[in-house]
Amino acid sequence: MMIALAIALTAVAGYVDAVGYIVLSHVFTANMTGNTVASVTSLLGGDWPTLIRRGFVIPLFVLGALISRFVIDSARRKGVRVVEAYLFAGEAMLLATFWILALQHAPLLLLVGIAGGAMGMQNATISKFGALSVRTTHVTGTLSEFSQEFAEAVIGWWRREERDNGRRALELAAIWSAYALFAGIGVAAHSAWGLAALSIPIALVAAVAVTLFVTSRS
Repeated sequence: MMIALAIALTAVAGYVDAVGYIVLSHVFTANMTGNTVASVTSLLGGDWPTLIRRGFVIPLFVLGALISRFVIDSARRKGVRVVEAYLFAGEAMLLATFWILALQHAPLLLLVGIAGGAMGMQNATISKFGALSVRTTHVTGTLSEFSQEFAEAVIGWWRREERDNGRRALELAAIWSAYALFAGIGVAAHSAWGLAALSIPIALVAAVAVTLFVTSRS
């Protein structure tokens, strides 16, 4: 179940990142590496509009992550169960707010902040999925871990040693594939439906929240 959860959340990030890149004038809402490089490049090149647009999302992403961690710590001290489910429900609401405000042609920086905050919240809420540590809003680390796990599986097979049979490598490959696949789906859905395409990641995050609620009571 935990791997399915990681795949679902990574799919959401890939989808939102792709749609956000289109809607928000080439701002990544989940991939802060790209925004960081673009911000520095824009600063050195004197491209102030791009610097403001792509630099603004970074502290909002961090703020979303900080809020998530503070809420989790406070909830656990008070004995609140499945606080992660509440946070994912909050993320779904933020994405729905982004959709509504985008339809109203709200200021770009406001939209950037809401989407970036939502992704920061997701990134920090759950990062441990069974035996795997995964940051669901970016896949650089996932690819690095995949390479390591795949190499160890091949070495174990070659030397006929008792090692992992490659299951973790397959799981990591599935997580990366979900990001790539849903990024493509997001582009296609936005082309066909416009901002209504955001209903898909909102539904996915809401389903994650409901699943966590239900499984915690079983």
